[in-house]
Amino acid sequence: MVKSISAVSSPVPGEYPEATRAELRATELGVALTASYASGAIVEGIVTNTLNLFLLFYVTTVCGMSPALAGVAMAIGLLVDAIADPLIGSWSDHHRSRFGRRLPFMIIATPLVLVSLVAIFSLPDWPNQTSLFILLSMLSILVRVSVSLFNLPYIAVGAEVTDDYNER
Repeated sequence: MVKSISAVSSPVPGEYPEATRAELRATELGVALTASYASGAIVEGIVTNTLNLFLLFYVTTVCGMSPALAGVAMAIGLLVDAIADPLIGSWSDHHRSRFGRRLPFMIIATPLVLVSLVAIFSLPDWPNQTSLFILLSMLSILVRVSVSLFNLPYIAVGAEVTDDYNER
C-alpha cells in the first residue's frame, strides 16, 4: 500500500528519525505537492528569460548606455554568480534550522529577487556612463545571486523529497 506524503502530520523537515525520512521519501507525492514544487521553477524561468531577452535592449536603448559597457556590466554579474553558486550550494547543504536546510534560503531570496528585478529595470536617467555602469553591475550581481539563492536550494529539494526517479 502506497501512502500519500500529505498524511504525515509534521511539516518540519529534520524532525523525523532517518528511518522515517526514508519511508517518507518512498511514499507517493501526489498531484498537489508535485504541482506546488514545480511552480518554483517559475522564479528562475521568468527572471532569467527576462534578463536574457530584455535587459541589454533596455539598458542600451532606454537608458542610453554604451552597448560595450552594458555587456561588461552584465558579464560581471554572471562571473560573480559563477563563483557564488558553489558557495551557496555548499552553504545550503550544511545549513541546519527548524525549517530545514533549503526553505530559509528560498524565503530570504524571494523578496531579494523581486526587488532586484524591479530595480534593474528602473535604472535612473543618468548622463554619466560610469555611474550607470557601476549601478548596473551591482544590480546585475544582486539579481543573479538572489536567483541562485532561491534556485539552488529549490533544485536540491527535488532530490530530497522522493527516491523515485520518475517523480523527480
